Amino acid sequence: MRLAAVLFAAVLTTLASAQSSGSLFRSERPDLTVVVRKHAIGPDLVEVTAQDAKYPPELLEEQVNRLAQELQTTPTGLRIFVHEIDPKNPSLKFLRATFSVPGLIDRTEGTLRVGAIARAFAHKGGERSDVLMVQFAGEQPSKKTVSRFEPKDGTVAIQGTFESPTHGVEYRVKIGTDDPNKINVPDRGPGTAPAKAPPKPVATVDWTLIALLVVAALAMGALVYSLLLRARPKTGQRPR
Repeated sequence: MRLAAVLFAAVLTTLASAQSSGSLFRSERPDLTVVVRKHAIGPDLVEVTAQDAKYPPELLEEQVNRLAQELQTTPTGLRIFVHEIDPKNPSLKFLRATFSVPGLIDRTEGTLRVGAIARAFAHKGGERSDVLMVQFAGEQPSKKTVSRFEPKDGTVAIQGTFESPTHGVEYRVKIGTDDPNKINVPDRGPGTAPAKAPPKPVATVDWTLIALLVVAALAMGALVYSLLLRARPKTGQRPR
């Protein structure tokens, strides 16, 4: 009984460790959220929200203009304002920018240009946003969609998920450099699309864990069988 309990405890501990490691969705809280929507006939609609209402408006405007430069265009209808959900609650006050630019979503090529957004918000020589939540609302991934990009130099880490056609493709982006020129994210992935699952880390199959489960099950079965033999009365004897 003790052997089986120890084995099962080891399996659960290993699984919990595997599920909590390596996911930016669990380990990183976004400083900025960027939501991109495809317009039916015009440029893409973009909404950027800073979680801190004291985020410098001039910096946000500069970052929006850098994003437009990445796309070789200029932002249309740029508006930067403080968004209040509850005027009596300072924690529910955010700085927001709304504008439109073409080229962030290309459904024909299966391109979601998350790299351009990462470069735009990596500010050389000053304040930057370390973690972004980037959502391409209503978009479905293809085999060309970037799902994960984490170079060894640590300049950027990008992980994507796909929850539903309504929610679309969501990325968590961690920026590790002040130099946008060092961020080289491909527009198209190497033939893998974000998994169709909620944004929760999914542990891969570990054959060691399976072996532990099998051994534990066998140990439990042998113990139960042994206890049954001890409890069974001998032939010809009446139970007292």
